[in-house]
Amino acid sequence: MQLPLSWIRDYVKPKQSVEKLAELLTLTGTEVERVEKRVAKFSGVVVGEVQTVIKHPAADRLKVTKVIVKEKQAEPLTIVCGAPNVRPGMAVPVALPGATLANGQTLEAATIRGVESQGMLCAPDELGLGDDHAGILALGPGVKLGTPLEQALALNDTIIHLELTLNRSDCFSVQGIAREIAAVTKTPFKPHVVKLTEKGRPAKGTLNIRIKHRAICSRYVGRLVRNVKVGPSPQWLVNRLEAAGVRPLNNVVDVTNYVMLCLGQPIHAFDARQVKGHSVVVRWARKGEKLQLLDGSTQALTTTIPVIADSEKPLAVAAIMGGEHSGVTEKTTTVIIESATFDPVVIRKASQQLRVRTEASHRHEKEPDPAMVEAAADYAAQLLAELAGGEVAKGRIEAGKAPPAPRAIPFKLADAAALLGVPVAERRARELLTRLGCTVKTGKSQWAVTPPSWRNDLRIPEDLTEEIGRLTGYNTFPKTLLAGPRTPSVLPSSLALERLVRDRLASAGFHEALTYPWYGQHQRAAFGLNGPHLELLKPLSQDQQYLRQSHVPRLTEAVVKNLPRNDELRLFELGSIFVPDGKVLREDRVLAVVALAPEAYRELRGVLETLAAAGGIELKQIIGEHDTSFLAGATRVATITPFSAPQARRHKIRSKHPYAALELSLTGLGQHWIEQTDFRPFSNYPAVQRDVAFWLPAGTAYGPIHEALTSLDPLLTTLELFDVFTKADRRSYAVRLTFQADDRTLTADEVEAVLGRVHTILADHGAELRL
Repeated sequence: MQLPLSWIRDYVKPKQSVEKLAELLTLTGTEVERVEKRVAKFSGVVVGEVQTVIKHPAADRLKVTKVIVKEKQAEPLTIVCGAPNVRPGMAVPVALPGATLANGQTLEAATIRGVESQGMLCAPDELGLGDDHAGILALGPGVKLGTPLEQALALNDTIIHLELTLNRSDCFSVQGIAREIAAVTKTPFKPHVVKLTEKGRPAKGTLNIRIKHRAICSRYVGRLVRNVKVGPSPQWLVNRLEAAGVRPLNNVVDVTNYVMLCLGQPIHAFDARQVKGHSVVVRWARKGEKLQLLDGSTQALTTTIPVIADSEKPLAVAAIMGGEHSGVTEKTTTVIIESATFDPVVIRKASQQLRVRTEASHRHEKEPDPAMVEAAADYAAQLLAELAGGEVAKGRIEAGKAPPAPRAIPFKLADAAALLGVPVAERRARELLTRLGCTVKTGKSQWAVTPPSWRNDLRIPEDLTEEIGRLTGYNTFPKTLLAGPRTPSVLPSSLALERLVRDRLASAGFHEALTYPWYGQHQRAAFGLNGPHLELLKPLSQDQQYLRQSHVPRLTEAVVKNLPRNDELRLFELGSIFVPDGKVLREDRVLAVVALAPEAYRELRGVLETLAAAGGIELKQIIGEHDTSFLAGATRVATITPFSAPQARRHKIRSKHPYAALELSLTGLGQHWIEQTDFRPFSNYPAVQRDVAFWLPAGTAYGPIHEALTSLDPLLTTLELFDVFTKADRRSYAVRLTFQADDRTLTADEVEAVLGRVHTILADHGAELRL
């Protein structure tokens, strides 16, 4: 979200620079992504008022105006103008001699057709405020004469770009951000005040509002504004909307967007002429109803979509988007303003179902402040009266109940201090919570803290503790080193085994899959899973009826789905299977691996042998009619099942490659697993290296020599073969021997003694030393 700082300053005036303000907001949890500074493209232009307009004596298309740029100006300025919309009483931008326009032109006094012009009345494009050159920019009422135009329109502004967290619905408005700034900077907050003048007939007898289905909406407030003139918005409103990233349309639509950005409460405007029966109803859509939305799309509505309707048809999708037929047009004269509290879950589901997401639905999903419902309707009516010449009918039309008061939260300072890890002073905590708008009733051991209506995220004591921590500033907490004994964490053997299995399979080119832990009767029959299964009482579908006893059915489905994109597939899944065992449900951890590859069976057997070797397990093979089983001791731990071509086709696997599946019980494997590696501390004493080269006859293997030397003496810690070459009928080997002790520095005599034994072993194996 982005907001101009000038708008925020309507409610709070912090003394900090914008850079410091951004830092404070970010440190307290309201992240400022960036700060953008905007500067007017002109200078020397002020606000003026047209006093008189007469025809130019020597030009049919020009006019001579008298303009003042300050109160009680003795002699008005004479300015020649050709705009068709200039009229007496109009507030306009006046470029005085010396002013610079957006195109870089510096203005000078000039004589136009015999009349001296002491300035220029500016169109929007001449000020860099758009492309419109049809007429003079109308500034609207309430702008002080002589004010520099960039100040009057807040063009020299700073835009704050915010990244808001989802729980802070109160910050999705100018007023909400202003409250947050006030709390963070200890600056007084000026709440929004609506100044509404009502006139004419009461609205209650003209319009009826009814909430037919309370699950959609708990409160609905309407306002009626008559004699509205739809047209362009004043420039200050256009500038604020554009600074907030919203495209201006017309004064009525712009007012609804402005109020939503200002107060955080979405509102909508209906053309009252299109509301049949003078009735507004909140209800579920009926089967077969359709609605063309303001974005031009036509939606086929279902009975799960909430709508705002009249006596005949839907007018809008509630809280999401209005209908084209009931939208405001240039012919609209009477407007119905909607402001309501909708159920956030209903709106979220409807938005997802229709695939339509708007700023209004986004805010309704986060539960805006219910106390703003009336204020937003009143403020919109006030602005329509000021900016569109409307007359606000007396009274609101309301349906539903007023929101309940927020509930008090029990709060203990001792618990807050324990959670934060720093002492929490009573006076400081009370001040911070009060700054947020909370009502605090202190007690001896426990407080009762009532959050304000706009903070629906404050529900439990921990929420209050978090607020105290962030407003204090986590960056101000003292830095302390970790204290107490530090013991390395040891991963449980079962988890260590699963991690090793995953790493080995991934290294071998297999991809892990995660499938549903249930299947249906069809999968049971297809894969011969005839044993007793645990059945779900209320399965979501027929293929989710039983808890699985094998991963293979679902992995096979994954193979079928991916087969159009891959000719060879290697997948595995590691998870639980569920086996009823009398009155007990046994849950075993099982690895399933499937391969669709030229050598599928051999690949799976290689995987199994690799895992068994890693755990020091010898497997015994039992070849069956349809599969091969593997035993660890007397326990069957694995089965490899090759699928024949007809079997694979029955499972919809159509490939030139064979298909096979491995199922390995990690529970059973873990019972026979032998840990292969032990950590040996590094020695603090220096190592000694010696290189030895020797000849062996061409037919003599090096392996027995390597094994003999490796187990020769504890002082010989490393044996590295680093060179081999063949010459005539013999082969040369060069090895590097590393000697090291854990408790002392080795002497030359100790190294030579072990080296002499090395020479003896070499001689015993027929080796000849190379000198």
